[in-house]
Amino acid sequence: MNGTVKKRTTAAGDPRWDVRWRDPDGTAHRKTFTTASAAKAYLSDLTNGQRLGTYVDPRAGRLLTREWATTWVVGREASWRPSTRSRVASEISNHILPALGAVPVNQLRPSIIRQAVADWQRTLAPGTVANLLGTLKLMLDDAVEDLLLGVNPAAGVSAPGRPRRKVTDLTPEQVGLLLEHAGEDRALLLVLAGLGLRRSEASGLQAGDVDFLHRTVHVRRQRHPGGRVDAPKSSAGLREIPAVPDVLTALAAHMEALGLHVDDRDATCSTTRRRSPVGSRGSPAARRSPPPPTPYATTSAPASSAAG
Repeated sequence: MNGTVKKRTTAAGDPRWDVRWRDPDGTAHRKTFTTASAAKAYLSDLTNGQRLGTYVDPRAGRLLTREWATTWVVGREASWRPSTRSRVASEISNHILPALGAVPVNQLRPSIIRQAVADWQRTLAPGTVANLLGTLKLMLDDAVEDLLLGVNPAAGVSAPGRPRRKVTDLTPEQVGLLLEHAGEDRALLLVLAGLGLRRSEASGLQAGDVDFLHRTVHVRRQRHPGGRVDAPKSSAGLREIPAVPDVLTALAAHMEALGLHVDDRDATCSTTRRRSPVGSRGSPAARRSPPPPTPYATTSAPASSAAG
């Protein structure tokens, strides 16, 4: 760091020592002290901080957390999915800013953040609190990168433990009973059981995703509540799954019942409970019937009840 300490005299004849330096991006700064020792100690701290990677921009003392949150979102949101933008906006406006928005960025401390987490725990589920803390940590990681903080004060703060959900796998006999009582939803249940898809992924399947020749099904999108369809959250969700003959036969019969043809590659394979085809905006199926808000939202319940 290029820094200097220079003595000067005020109009009243009092001595002052000015510390002048440039930060890593070249911006000039100055801070005045009444003693030479204090000025030299300050410059030494600045130099050590830059060498150790803990240098903090003096502007951080004037920047509130709410102001940094706005800057952070603007810089980040272009790379976020619509669902992420909506979630982060809600987390910041409803929880993070009410708790921490008025605190200057460089005055955030682990104790302050732990208190915010404790307050959130009183009214929110553990998973929600963990998500809030995760968003806050990301926001403050970027503040460190921008030299507003030397270290992330949220880094050592732990989220509350999430209760473990018990997962019970169905036996082949139970799956058989479900299929026996599934009625018009038999194809869906076969897709869920035979391919291991989530309901949102099964609801997003299009005719072009089923490769009968190579006996595979491609997972390329998922359907959200409200009818929005987009790609999976990560590239790991994009996959090609081998399909057994029973699944392919059921899909073929299901698509034939919907009147889907080879050229309807963008038409979704799901139906409403009234058997109305749900297609993409440009497909014949879509023009005949708009998509329901939550396809298959209650598919397995009737079958489960009938199967006991």
